[in-house]
Amino acid sequence: MPKAPLPANELERLADLQSFDILDTPEEQAFDEIARIASIIFDMPIALISLVDEARQYFKARVGLDATETPRDVAFCAHTILESKVMVVEDAREDERFQDNALVTQDPRIRFYAGAPLVTDAGNRLGTLCLIDVEPRSLTANQEHILQMLANRVISEMKLHRANQQLRKTRDDVKRLFATLSDGVVAVNEAGAITFIDDKAIQIFCTDENKALGCSWEDVLKLSKDSTTAIQELLTDKQSGSVSVQLEHLNTEMEIRKTTVPDSRGEIALILSDVTELNKMRAILTTESIHYGIVGRAPVMREVGIQIAQIAPLDIPILISGETGTGKDLVANAIHKISPRESGPFVAVNCGALTESLLSSQLFGHKRGAFTGATDNQQGLFEAGSGGTVFLDEIGDMPMDLQASLLRVLDNKEVVRLGEAKPRSVDFRLVSASNRDLQQLIKEGRFREDLFYRIRGLDIRMPPLRKRREDIPLLLEHFARIDALVNHVEAPHFTNNAIAVLMRYPWPGNVRELRSTVSFAALHSGRNTIRLADLPPEITAERITTAEPEVPATPARLNPSHSDPKQEILWALEEAQGNRSQAAKLLGISRATFYRRMQQLDIKNM
Repeated sequence: MPKAPLPANELERLADLQSFDILDTPEEQAFDEIARIASIIFDMPIALISLVDEARQYFKARVGLDATETPRDVAFCAHTILESKVMVVEDAREDERFQDNALVTQDPRIRFYAGAPLVTDAGNRLGTLCLIDVEPRSLTANQEHILQMLANRVISEMKLHRANQQLRKTRDDVKRLFATLSDGVVAVNEAGAITFIDDKAIQIFCTDENKALGCSWEDVLKLSKDSTTAIQELLTDKQSGSVSVQLEHLNTEMEIRKTTVPDSRGEIALILSDVTELNKMRAILTTESIHYGIVGRAPVMREVGIQIAQIAPLDIPILISGETGTGKDLVANAIHKISPRESGPFVAVNCGALTESLLSSQLFGHKRGAFTGATDNQQGLFEAGSGGTVFLDEIGDMPMDLQASLLRVLDNKEVVRLGEAKPRSVDFRLVSASNRDLQQLIKEGRFREDLFYRIRGLDIRMPPLRKRREDIPLLLEHFARIDALVNHVEAPHFTNNAIAVLMRYPWPGNVRELRSTVSFAALHSGRNTIRLADLPPEITAERITTAEPEVPATPARLNPSHSDPKQEILWALEEAQGNRSQAAKLLGISRATFYRRMQQLDIKNM
């Protein structure tokens, strides 16, 4: 079995690797998460972050493999660090370099391998992010590109790891870090005397540094008895933790977190954070279940929130699919706001709302005189979005010629304005959305297959409103409050009768239709209560009657659906104040059926 030759810069490479101080260190969540995501994205049983030193490859993170290292002589990654791009071995048994390798002939019996080199700023290849399977496989060019982007993410985390390691080594560095924080910092020794206090903490506790240093923290902070006791318990606890205390003189709530000062003799730093406004916001978000600006408590929406959190940090293309009105634009905006590109621009265009020529000009820009009406040089959205995120809504409506142009932009990271020949470099993250089945459009010859795989690095599926009906009362209240805030009026309440109908309506227009319904009903109601008669006619259909009893809704009675048939009947009778005809209407059944169910369930008159 041929061994991989040493890189020409091996000594420099090893020195660069040692500078990261990462070999034989404990597991770290950031690296484990990248390996896990790689395994999921590529559907591979084994994913590894491998670092190659003089004699071995060390696994900083691993999925599907128990070993923490292997000899360098048998390491596939020892070959990858000689390459400038992703190395793919589709079938190791057919490759002369590896067919006699112990990792191929024995467990784990590797057949497929793909490794993206971990390249530092100095150009040294320290190891790989690699994928392994026990069956022959292959990767598309787009998949290789995604794997390399994930490898670049590993290098970023290694830089952060090195920075953290360096901070721990120098106590002065830690103090300088404290001085840059917006939070207050107080350091105390084992005797409880203050050894350091920053300007923010001095301001909070109305003291000065000379008076505070060397004094007991209890005497300087002057907190209530309960707060003092809580901090004493925090200091004596060997584990990290935090407590919340009230500062009555400032009318604020302060969170105090404990951390050990590195390279000190038992000193502890107390980090002081004003969480008054944060807790108010948390209360609102908890009540309304708003995640990244998206309202919903349903399990399917919690899953969307998890996906957003996992996907946003990865600088790869995202495809959001779902019916019209489900909130795909909100998801795109949320991904941008919590991504590494959040400080850059977010530009959006609806591909289905513009003609082909206008869309082309919007995306690519144009030179003055390129066409009739082009009176000035115009930057396109791809240029405008450089450094940030470009959101292409309804990409399934993009003409085929523009699809080819978009593919070239994504492959070359360059754009040519209409009327020019000179390419311009662009750097943006693409998020696309479609309410159409793009794979069906591919079969029909109306969407490019190569573009589909280029824009779908990862995907998010937005559920229709009919699949998350438990969120309807929440959305009604949310939009009613927004309208009231805009119009400077009191937010209206929906009666239970109105909510019952809205809960059963199929919502073909999804959340967008519901939003319009709230505005329509509030306008037609003219009062603080929205009744069934105030709803749009397409929703109420033939359910409106002049004898309808209206009962204002309370939060505990918003959901009229019950898994227990008897409870459903009882609920309807209560809502209709004992009127059986009205109760039957609430349930959408005939009066005869309602009577029959009452007899079957042994329900007496109310």
